[in-house]
Formats: sequence, structure tokens, C-alpha cells
Amino acid sequence: MITGVSGAIRTADLDDAAAIVEIANPPVARSIFFDVRREVQTPTFNDICEMLRSKELKRTPMYIVENEGGEVRGLFLLKGSNQSAFYSELVCAFIEPEDYRSPMAEEALEMIKHMAFVDHARHKILAQCLDCEEDFRGLLLHSGFALDGFQRQAVFARGRYNNLETYSLFRVQYEEQAAGAPGTGA
Repeated sequence: MITGVSGAIRTADLDDAAAIVEIANPPVARSIFFDVRREVQTPTFNDICEMLRSKELKRTPMYIVENEGGEVRGLFLLKGSNQSAFYSELVCAFIEPEDYRSPMAEEALEMIKHMAFVDHARHKILAQCLDCEEDFRGLLLHSGFALDGFQRQAVFARGRYNNLETYSLFRVQYEEQAAGAPGTGA
């Protein structure tokens, strides 16, 4: 467990299944659980339990973000984290829209960037969101990600077609941000 100023981050376990179902099934469509065809999936409690037991999750762990009170508020994972990959894909979601604008979310994203660029030596992090995920988009932009482009009406979810936006952050940008951060000696 990594404890920050505004919360904690830890690996997900079976006790988190109910909270993950809540995160994965919001009132608006989210890109959090795309299948290989980029279709939005709506996992059940049993689906989540099965995923948490899978060997694949041991290679690509899912992380839970808790607030100061220990309540589960969000989750994230880095897909494509095998040894030969030069990039990882960020999957991130929080329960409430306000959570995306919180210091807790910023701390979690900083940890994700450190994990990808320092621990796994990736060159790039990709993130995808639907056009209806304004809060996630805001967190990405606030954290230095840049819009690479979007596909119009690429994903049908919750009764309508949604644009699929792709964002990226390169290691060079991360290093420049870290060098310019207060207290780093730069």
C-alpha cells in the first residue's frame, strides 16, 4: 500500500469486487471496461470476482484508490505492462465526478506516471475516454496528457454513439514536468 497525503493506493483484492462493480456501472458510459473490439462491457459482481482471481491480473495488477477514510473511490491499471512493450495503456475511473478533481486523483495519476515511466521504463502512456467522460478528460489534461485525436461515433453505449478520444503522455514530457516541479532542485 502506498499512502499519500489525500488517500492510499493498493492492489485490488476480492473484497473490492462490490466497489469495482459500482465504479464499472455508472449512469453514463465509460471506457473503463472495453473488450478487444472497443465495446463497453458491463461486468457483474461474478465477472469482477473472476477477473480478480485470474492469473492475468497478477501480471497486470489492478490498483484501488482509497480516500483518507479508507473508502474505495476509484481504480486504475496499466495495460501492456509486459517487458517488451514501449508503452502502457492507462485505464482509470472514479466513483463520483468530484473524485476526478480531487487531490486524491492527482496523487494516483502521479503514481501511475512514476510506475509507467520509472518502474517499467515505458516511453509513452496512452489513455482513451469517451466524449461523455468530461471529468476523466479534465484529469488527463490537467496531468499533462495531450489529445492525439478521436474517432467519431466509434463506440455505441447507453443508447447512443460516442466519440472515442485518445490521449498520450511521453516520458520526455514527464521528465520535463518532474524537473520543473517545485522542490526538485530544478
